[in-house]
Amino acid sequence: METVKQIEKEEEFERYKVAKVQFEESWYLDAINQKMMKQVISIMLAYEIYDAEGNVKGYKPVFKVYFND
Repeated sequence: METVKQIEKEEEFERYKVAKVQFEESWYLDAINQKMMKQVISIMLAYEIYDAEGNVKGYKPVFKVYFND
């Protein structure tokens, strides 16, 4: 979390520009108990990237936070 706090303090970081949140997950099926479970591995925040006409052409990652077991 200290790394995220440092990124937020940088001049070029602007929280309002974050346009995408992407999760990396693992999903598990417990067939015996008929339950689905998921584990969040990481979360990535990204800015929108625009083309010359002002259309969104993709996303630029700002940072990625990894979670431990």
